[in-house]
Amino acid sequence: MLIVNCNTITVVSITLFLIVCKIINGYWERKGVFTLKPKLFFGNAQDVVFHKKSLGEQIKAFYDKLNLNGKQFGGYYFLMRPILVVSDLELIKRVLITDFDHFTDHPMYTNGTNDPLTGNLFALKGEKWKKQRVHLSSACNTKTSKVMFDTILSCCKEMEMTIDNKVESREVVDIVPLLCNVNMTILLACTCQLEFNDLKHLSSTLYNYCSSILHSQTTWDSIVNLMSFIFPQFFTILNVKAYSEEMTSFFVSLVNDIVQHRQAKNIIRKDLMGLLIQLKSDKEVTLNHKEIAAQLFMFLAAGHETSSITSAFCMYELCINQYLQDKVREEINLTLLGTNGVISFDDLSKMKYVDQCIYETLRKYPSMVIHSRVCTKTYVIPNTNVTITKGTPLFIPTYGLHMDPRYFPNPETFDPDRFSENTTSDRPSCSFLPFGGGPRTCIAYKFGLVQVKLALVTLLRRYKFSLHPSTKVPMEHDPKHFVVYPTTPILLYAEKI
Repeated sequence: MLIVNCNTITVVSITLFLIVCKIINGYWERKGVFTLKPKLFFGNAQDVVFHKKSLGEQIKAFYDKLNLNGKQFGGYYFLMRPILVVSDLELIKRVLITDFDHFTDHPMYTNGTNDPLTGNLFALKGEKWKKQRVHLSSACNTKTSKVMFDTILSCCKEMEMTIDNKVESREVVDIVPLLCNVNMTILLACTCQLEFNDLKHLSSTLYNYCSSILHSQTTWDSIVNLMSFIFPQFFTILNVKAYSEEMTSFFVSLVNDIVQHRQAKNIIRKDLMGLLIQLKSDKEVTLNHKEIAAQLFMFLAAGHETSSITSAFCMYELCINQYLQDKVREEINLTLLGTNGVISFDDLSKMKYVDQCIYETLRKYPSMVIHSRVCTKTYVIPNTNVTITKGTPLFIPTYGLHMDPRYFPNPETFDPDRFSENTTSDRPSCSFLPFGGGPRTCIAYKFGLVQVKLALVTLLRRYKFSLHPSTKVPMEHDPKHFVVYPTTPILLYAEKI
């Protein structure tokens, strides 16, 4: 009897599961929205989950299908989660800017009480996000970048010494980890102002923690990372935490140490930690140490690898296109003529062609391959009968837009002239979205651009770089990463000029 009951329960459970899958997989069809046939449970995301294709590449492929069929938007299934992919520029503008009040949040898991690091600005929602965004914006503007410039420059000089040693010993430069380590040191120095003697050890630990957020080592890690981004209810239902107790304890302890040190020494600094500590006593915000840890965590996690990969891919392209590398170096040398080689913030601002190379890198290798929003108020798509219900996630396919020949002819070609002043003004709004758009634009993108630019200027003014034969051309995308990441190392030869 027990065996029969168990078998019956199993059959009923499987039957119910199949019925639920069928109902969910018919969601977009019932709404009259273009979609591709989903697979059982996996939807359209099987290749992403099993690391056969990156999320950016798969959403780009769907974006291309939408364009081929003349559709402004389409329905995608990530596992059993229906997501609307928006391909029309006017509709993208509505989602990000014009009708932002209907799409104010990211579809990220956040539970500041039980999983403190998820209470970061990127994941926060509603009024809490709005208040913290206003206060934190002052820590990430151009003025702050100018104040921190000497600190960033000092860290870049250490990188220069590393390259010198590589040249002398005739070693190959593995550019990605080199830039990642330098950028983590920069971020830590600019948030904590070098308050710790063992900075290199701290940087190494932080690098390991923060790297795990943007790319996964196992299939389970991949599922957990993607679920936090797409299906946050997963964590509540299964009582799973997005970040380990070890990682959370590390960041909370780090914040406790910094706060205690500054209070004991009566230290007041105009850096990120200084602002966050100040917000502890702000009546409108009132951050506790766990909430401060969440903001510090996201600033470091989001900033270190995205800036590093942008710099690395720019170097990669400038090695493939040596004449462009020469052109960049010529601009650097002309700008620094008569300065005894000393780089100032104002001099850096004058290097417009370096900016063009960075923007073209962000086009071809965007840090965020998609931008996500969630519908926070029921929305009828203009000139259609399609209603987006509250709670529905949306994807804006950044990588697809950036590789669309309608906006960027010959998109596989690295061409910095796409971002000359005249060309940029002719381009449609929302076709280039490396940092998002509207009120949810990346809060620290100006600071990140200074990091990237100064690293490139430091490398290129004194050295000529070329590709090691083992470096892949063209470079493939590693599917384990959220950002566009190389499948194999970017190895370079460096030659002192």
